[in-house]
Amino acid sequence: MTEQAHDEDMDGVNPRLVELIGSHIQQAGGSIPFAHYMELVLYHPEFGYYTHSRKRIGKEGDFITSVSIGPCFGKLLARHLASPLCRIAGSCEDLVLVEPGAEEGHLAIDVMRELEQVLPDSVYNRLSYVAIEPFARKKTRLLDTFKTEDAGRFRVVSGWHELKGSSGVLMANEFLDAMPIERLRLRGGEWFRICVAGGNHQLPRFHEVEVPIRDPELAGLARALPDGLEDGFTIELNTGLEEWFNDLVDHFSMLHCCLIDYGLCEGEVFSPSRKAGTLRGYSRHRVEECPFAAPGITDLTAHVDFDRVRESAETAGFEILDLTDQHRFLVNAARSWLLEIERSGSVDEGERQLLNQFQTLSHPTMMGGVFKVLEMSRGVPGP
Repeated sequence: MTEQAHDEDMDGVNPRLVELIGSHIQQAGGSIPFAHYMELVLYHPEFGYYTHSRKRIGKEGDFITSVSIGPCFGKLLARHLASPLCRIAGSCEDLVLVEPGAEEGHLAIDVMRELEQVLPDSVYNRLSYVAIEPFARKKTRLLDTFKTEDAGRFRVVSGWHELKGSSGVLMANEFLDAMPIERLRLRGGEWFRICVAGGNHQLPRFHEVEVPIRDPELAGLARALPDGLEDGFTIELNTGLEEWFNDLVDHFSMLHCCLIDYGLCEGEVFSPSRKAGTLRGYSRHRVEECPFAAPGITDLTAHVDFDRVRESAETAGFEILDLTDQHRFLVNAARSWLLEIERSGSVDEGERQLLNQFQTLSHPTMMGGVFKVLEMSRGVPGP
């Protein structure tokens, strides 16, 4: 079924964003690639979903994350990352924990507070946290959040170029799934590019159109897709992965990466059950199947294809260390903490809350099974 936004979906949408998208479509000759549309509705500096101050995360927002469950996720992530931080610290002067897509800064605070407890003083005293945030308004909000902490230890920079030559650990939680993606659809044995049309004064609704692939790079990716897929099969491709990993290689001397996201691996993206693709919108904890509903108000996301992430990382020069689900990752990370609780012989209210959070985060039929954790490194000494 062709996806299009209904008139009622436009209630509350900023008309300036609709006009802007429409002008881009008109200037492009009638349609724009879906990745272009997604970039505008999510990341436009003034109107984008991720750049305005509307509440997005938590019960009062559009979706929950592992971080919004409580501090347990950051506590366990810190315990896991302590080991690579110690290894890197022995071979560098300045040590950083860097995070793209830091949102409200809660994960940063949870992780850094726990690292202060578990890292040797000689390592922690050299460690600084750095958020990558290109948008001025979000940068200001993050700096305000970090004022409650050891402000000199927390930094917010606009891009990778400000970290040239750094060494450390990168943590990215639910970052890759929000990167703009191309959408392709198989018709009569040929792949077409899904683009976005509409938005003119006569028909203000946006809708998809299928156009021949003329971009050489995208055509090459389409040729590499497997044969035998059902007609109408739709797939999402993150064509920005190669550039993202190359930026990391260019700007870091040593880097350990921990990428956490919901996604698929081992060819799952080509399962017949995925014929319609994985692109979804989220608004007020409701799934929105149409990606054109309420642009700028609805979050857009697609499952991460971890097979492509691994391939892009290895091509850039990273060594893949592990790919597992969040259940196994957190159970391993929690082992020493759970033993500490067992040895104490009692559980106070704070620990009981953390244990409840741990169950939610790690349960294999809940977040523990849906989320994957991919770790890789480049230039980092072995254990």
